[in-house]
Amino acid sequence: MKGMAEFGDRYAAEASKMASVETDPVRKQELLEIASICARVPRFGATSFYEAVQSMTLAHICIFMETFGETTCPGRIDQFLNPFYEKDVAAGNISRERAKEILGAFCVKLCETIPMHGEVGTSTLGGLTSWEVVTIGGQDKDGNDATNELSFVLLELADELRMRQPNFHVRIHKNTPKAFYDEVIRINFGPGSAPAMYNDETIIESMTDIGYSLEDARNYVAIGCVEPTAPGKTLASTDAAMYNMPLAIELLLNEGRQFGSKKQIGAKNPPVSEMKTMDDVVAAYDTQVKHQLGKLRRDLEAVEKFHAKHHPTPISSALLEGCVETGVCSTKGGAVYNFSGIQGCGMAATADSLRCIEKAVFEDGWISWKGWSIS
Repeated sequence: MKGMAEFGDRYAAEASKMASVETDPVRKQELLEIASICARVPRFGATSFYEAVQSMTLAHICIFMETFGETTCPGRIDQFLNPFYEKDVAAGNISRERAKEILGAFCVKLCETIPMHGEVGTSTLGGLTSWEVVTIGGQDKDGNDATNELSFVLLELADELRMRQPNFHVRIHKNTPKAFYDEVIRINFGPGSAPAMYNDETIIESMTDIGYSLEDARNYVAIGCVEPTAPGKTLASTDAAMYNMPLAIELLLNEGRQFGSKKQIGAKNPPVSEMKTMDDVVAAYDTQVKHQLGKLRRDLEAVEKFHAKHHPTPISSALLEGCVETGVCSTKGGAVYNFSGIQGCGMAATADSLRCIEKAVFEDGWISWKGWSIS
């Protein structure tokens, strides 16, 4: 925390230095304002909308540096910034356009914070991207609509800026105001097909099913691409691994081997000639999936043990509920929710393939398992 406070101090000192030699009176005043704000945040906490956005930005940069940066998402900024916004507007200290300008500058800043990959990683990922998500709209912890003026401001920025970062995600539910929903649809029909839309009712139910409290599920944000978590309470490597789902079909057809290979990488299931029904095929598929996921789980557990021992994250831990209360680092399980996410890839191809087997072998009979051999 002392390091983060001094981080703000250094920005304040630099802005003051720049202001001392600035000849443009407008820019000079801007620099002096920046210096004043950075002298306050994050050291003393925000008292205004501008200070809140600046404090969020500095904290975001610090977390980014500590944890390599990918998918470091600001979250529901229309929610936690709104009290500052409403207070400043009521006091006549800020206008809607000024608030929009400050948030626009924040969005531009997100494009500067990128992880540095090697040549192979950069080529694989299609460039240096960081998947930083701003989540807009949705429900509050009591299930009421949480759309506010900043939600509309952020929608306008998503439409007008259309930059690589941030990814704008919109939460939609049955009580979403029509004006807000119509604006989301209008923007999505423009260039870029953004922001992404998320179904609150479905996602909240899925989160409570795996152990999130209802209040925390209602406060969810998407991380990176599509993975929902409870902000400020979760240490989740949400894209820790990707599992090739169609591979299990290949393995079940060849008794745990890949086509053209004699190496046993999967479970040993019965040959297809012994599979009399589609249920037998599905059971073999289930066996292969569980076998592969078991190996993947062991790998992830080894990675997590290494991180717990060699990769402490004091900044992230200080900003996650549970870590400070227990004195346990986030990489050692201190956060309220901890998990690594495995993503199943090729789900549609898997469903199509299984349906093809069902129809061709068991319904129409134009393919026979008799004498079946792929090896």
